[in-house]
Amino acid sequence: MAAQSDGSPGENLTNTDGTIPTAAVAPTLPRFRTKVKVDRPVYTQLQFRERYNFTTEDRSKNVSQQLREAVRKKCMPSGPCLKRSLLSWFPFIGIMSHYSLRHDIFNDIIAGLTVGIMHIPQGQ
Repeated sequence: MAAQSDGSPGENLTNTDGTIPTAAVAPTLPRFRTKVKVDRPVYTQLQFRERYNFTTEDRSKNVSQQLREAVRKKCMPSGPCLKRSLLSWFPFIGIMSHYSLRHDIFNDIIAGLTVGIMHIPQGQ
């Protein structure tokens, strides 16, 4: 199966059986070897924890216990502190306190329908 070639650029290279030789389909490119040097300190697990104040979470506590502990660490139990904590964890509560159902619901329904109509065809 010798390739038919007359040496002209853009020629149609085919084998005698009509197949295209591999060299004509995927020419070989020069290979470049790159070297990457990473210069950073090597830490043991203990050194890493000390350097970056890394602590693992206690998985033995359930979510409500973890939440109570987080609130206690952040502030002493009081009304304003609890309110601040809840608003930082759930910001929609602060937004909904200023929501006017009469003035805002129509625009929000239109916005939701628009997003739904546009998202369904583009979601595939």
